[in-house]
Amino acid sequence: MRTLWRLSPLAFAPAFSLPMHRFRWLLFGILAMCAYLWTMGPSLMGGDSGELLLSSWMHGVAHPPGYPLYTMLTWAFAKALAIGDVAWRYNVFSGVCNAVAAILLGRLVERITKDFWPGLVTASILAFSPLIWRYSVVAEVFGLNQVIIAVFLVLLWNFLETRSTKLWLGLCLVAGLGVAHHHTSVMVTVPVMTGLLWQDRRILLRRLPGGLLAAAAGLLPYLYIIAAAQSVPLMAWGNTSTLDGAIVHFLRQEYGTLKLGNAMTGTEHAVLLRLSYFAWDLPLNSLFGLGVWWTVMFFRRIFGAAAQPQDPPQLWSFAAWTAMACSVYLLSFTYLANLSLDLPLGYTIQSRFWLQALLFFGMWAGLGFGLVDGIWAKHRRTIALGSLAVLIPFGLATESQRHTTQIRDHGIRVLESLPKDAILFYEGDHTWGAISYAQLVLGIRPDVDALPINFLTFPWCRRWTAANCPRIVLPSKGSGQYLETGYNFRELYEANHKGGREIFTINAVSSWD
Repeated sequence: MRTLWRLSPLAFAPAFSLPMHRFRWLLFGILAMCAYLWTMGPSLMGGDSGELLLSSWMHGVAHPPGYPLYTMLTWAFAKALAIGDVAWRYNVFSGVCNAVAAILLGRLVERITKDFWPGLVTASILAFSPLIWRYSVVAEVFGLNQVIIAVFLVLLWNFLETRSTKLWLGLCLVAGLGVAHHHTSVMVTVPVMTGLLWQDRRILLRRLPGGLLAAAAGLLPYLYIIAAAQSVPLMAWGNTSTLDGAIVHFLRQEYGTLKLGNAMTGTEHAVLLRLSYFAWDLPLNSLFGLGVWWTVMFFRRIFGAAAQPQDPPQLWSFAAWTAMACSVYLLSFTYLANLSLDLPLGYTIQSRFWLQALLFFGMWAGLGFGLVDGIWAKHRRTIALGSLAVLIPFGLATESQRHTTQIRDHGIRVLESLPKDAILFYEGDHTWGAISYAQLVLGIRPDVDALPINFLTFPWCRRWTAANCPRIVLPSKGSGQYLETGYNFRELYEANHKGGREIFTINAVSSWD
């Protein structure tokens, strides 16, 4: 059997039955996962990680809009992996998703430019940029969202190339799956789908019913939040046991429809201010500014006088559609975002939503690097490998969470310090995840009734408390909720202290109380 060898740092391997370009991307995926695993959080991490992974592991319902696709996929992944800490498995899922998204768009750029090295630049930016790396080592929903948008962009290129109605149906299905995971995908998929429908209306209008059915099929994961809520699971936000409750959850009405939250609110509709923060973060996450330059060069070539006859005929359309999609996303998100940028937590929460836009800029950077002639063309391999040589050590030094166990340890120590049959009211994402993980996964102190007090501010609190904390007594005063129109903390304390049970709080008393 004849063995072919290609002397390249990323392709020094026998051909066998695996095409060389696939071997290169397999090797890149292994490299990305090795870097992620070395810096992976070893257990429970902060933010929403605890609630998200426990909602999946315990067959519950996550906070609005529920993330049913993530809940089901991560449960299957964690069960299949079946090694290590449960939280670590969910962290690994994020890394796998971001590596897959980087490879998908890297391979797309390779197809368009007919050169591996521009694709490697795109993949390197999308796998090893600091912000993307940060959310590749913790359990979060953003990695799966990156995969969905990457698949959508690949299908978009293929559709523009072939105008296949099957690919149109595929785009509709992926758009539906995007909604079943994360609402922000709508700001990308719907404008593109609407534009394509209008542009090719003579053909696609006949396929509109099929497209709507495909999109509806993508929404089927939302049936999960209705089914899961029937048993009132411990890790369940809201009452989604009915269609009305599921719609409320889907629309995030308890947070404010299409808003980031109802707490820490700041100046709404501050589009220019929020865009300026994105512009500030972009160079660091685009190969320290080189990606921004290559993006400018790409659009200059496509829309300027530098266009070349050898460019794929659909490249202009692809550039226009992706530019429109990214612009609509950034403008829509910055208009709707309502968290205060004066608070570090508010800024951090908002910065996570730049990840979706970075997909576009990473792809454009690779296209600009691959299509623009000059000094870049002469040294493409050196620059592409150099980008890896710079980004990976930088990420290893700045984004490592491999020794982070504080959140898990916090939950364990709080519970172990409490007397037998104590009641604990608490507030905050970190505490919720830490306490719940210690009790439900590690099996520590199940005798303690631990209850997130913010649950008591919602109408569904009594149903949830009766099912999961039956020993807790909720006063019936006023609205029957922990609000100014209902009962205060003293009345909650007195209702539960009569039996002699000791009561403790963590961040649990509201400012009005």
